[in-house]
Amino acid sequence: MDGGASEAAREAFRRSLAGIVLPKAFAARRVEGRLASIAYGVLHRGFLGLEAVGTEPQAQRQGHARHVLAGLMDWAGGQGGERACLSVLAENAPALALYRSLGFTRDVYRYHYRRND
Repeated sequence: MDGGASEAAREAFRRSLAGIVLPKAFAARRVEGRLASIAYGVLHRGFLGLEAVGTEPQAQRQGHARHVLAGLMDWAGGQGGERACLSVLAENAPALALYRSLGFTRDVYRYHYRRND
């Protein structure tokens, strides 16, 4: 699930996560000893921000991301979290279906990037 990232990029990501001073939790699901799905969450003022949700291609559509996200939401609830938010690509239909099934129903905002060529 490193997306082909170099070791330097992975280390930079690790350092940036270590710098988060808010309450945070990391969750992973393994199947037969292999990483299937990961995510992390950061809690701020009762909101759980879910980030870096990923599932290995061969493990998709098997409930692993649901399990990981449910664990993070349970953790946040135990810490006083009342709501959760996340970002997802509008064209990622499987992720949108998963998030809707978990109760995510509202688009807060949409954005896009432009290139000035």
